[in-house]
Amino acid sequence: MNLPRHAAVLWRFRVVTIVGVLLTLALSVMASYKVSLAGGLKIEARGESTWSSDSSMLVTQLGFPEGRVTLPEAPELKTDATGKEEPIPADQLQFADPNRFGGLADLYSQLAMSDRVRLRTPEKANPAQVTAGALQGASGGVILPVIKLTTSAPTQQGAQKLNEHMIEALRGTLKEDQTKNQVPEKQRVELVALNAPSPGYLLSGPSKTSSLMAFVLGLLGTLALTHLLAAMRGGGSRKRTAVAEDEDSFDGIVDPWAVENGAAEPAAPARPVPAGSVWGGPPPPPAPPTSVPRRPR
Repeated sequence: MNLPRHAAVLWRFRVVTIVGVLLTLALSVMASYKVSLAGGLKIEARGESTWSSDSSMLVTQLGFPEGRVTLPEAPELKTDATGKEEPIPADQLQFADPNRFGGLADLYSQLAMSDRVRLRTPEKANPAQVTAGALQGASGGVILPVIKLTTSAPTQQGAQKLNEHMIEALRGTLKEDQTKNQVPEKQRVELVALNAPSPGYLLSGPSKTSSLMAFVLGLLGTLALTHLLAAMRGGGSRKRTAVAEDEDSFDGIVDPWAVENGAAEPAAPARPVPAGSVWGGPPPPPAPPTSVPRRPR
């Protein structure tokens, strides 16, 4: 790559270069932004941004089993006179196995991403907007009774609102099933908020690939145009130089019949042009005349 030559061509056609660079910058901006003059100059990014919001919920039950050293023993089942077990009173609190809540957290995470819960939200969220999963312990292999819920939307407020609506939809679905199956209040699983939905944070912005492509192609087009103009301007001078060289090649040729009859004298051979000489300099001095012996008749 001959950088000095490229620089010389760009400087020779500097007007074309400046116009090309300005058009390239304008196209690069227009490729990624919308410019509006209505109500003043406004510039809006093309494409959409992706914002996310996070929250977490604890899967538990009434009675705060996480704060107890030991869980109370299950009440003894009583039988009636016929030997049939009597049902446990609905107002009597019973504690579940602590390991059960980890499995329920994993189950409810899948329920949160299902159509049944997502379509209960006002936004009618699609599957790509909702991600839920049960957290694992620091030692690994232990599933904690904690659900992490992540939602995404094109706006910051939309991501946070969608997270709030997803929590309400999951709780509503769970309560609906508990009521339908007549689960006593003190025996129901609860979803307690640990971290409220966070303000939306930017996950990815509009793509700038189109601006980059427009900028590169614009610069290459400007460079190609200047070199094309340079080739067109230099084509005529090269043609005139070739014609002059062809005319000089006939200077030393003389008709032999004219020489024999004394009508002309052969010209001296053309003096070679020294290497590095510039075309268009002063002509070489004429060669001294030479006598041609005549043939006896």
